[in-house]
Amino acid sequence: MSTTVNTSTNTVTISEEKSSVLVTNNNTGTSVDVTGIDAPTVTVSSPGPKGDKGEPGSVSDYSGTLSGDHINLSGNITASGNISSSGDLSVAGNATVDGDVFVSQYIKHRGDEDTFINFTDNRIRFKAGNIGFFDMEKDASVPYPATINPGGNRINFRVVDRNTELLLKTDSEASKVNLYYAGNQKLETAVGGINVTGNITASGNLKVDGSQVDFTNLPTSDPSVAGRLWNSASYVKISAG
Repeated sequence: MSTTVNTSTNTVTISEEKSSVLVTNNNTGTSVDVTGIDAPTVTVSSPGPKGDKGEPGSVSDYSGTLSGDHINLSGNITASGNISSSGDLSVAGNATVDGDVFVSQYIKHRGDEDTFINFTDNRIRFKAGNIGFFDMEKDASVPYPATINPGGNRINFRVVDRNTELLLKTDSEASKVNLYYAGNQKLETAVGGINVTGNITASGNLKVDGSQVDFTNLPTSDPSVAGRLWNSASYVKISAG
């Protein structure tokens, strides 16, 4: 085994296959850089007096197995096997994963931990500011629910078109739903039924079950369009065209 130790730069170089270096008791409290060649094993242990675990060590241009406490890795990290940690694993830059990512329950927003995705058995919940916006669950029987505003909060659900104009909007305060065309309201649910703005076109029969039909806004002269209704001296007539 060929080993080079440079105490002025705190570097250790090893250059023989399956050799190992043990770095212990870094009493100066500075970091130790370890460069390995030919897949050696490097163990960092018993760090120095700066903090309860000493200053972090670092590894550069290394291929092999790492173990120990407080190891900082910079640049690109490629692993052919598993990366495991009993504590927190922090990545300052981007992390690219070609395989699957498994979590026990939560994916949280760093610095804003009440914004998260919550995974439980056959269920996914989305919360922002600890308010539940969306809940999907495969429960005991079909049909399975996908619920907007599962916590009954003041959340309005919106759907927009490709021009960001409203198509649908719920109003949690007024307990109603509105439908839109290009941002213009056409239908509104209300305590007594629905309110429609504009025309109603039916290709089949139109059935009205009620005590009265209001024809107040019908035209008072023949529109000369076949099938159109008009109000003639308080009588409803159908235009012949």
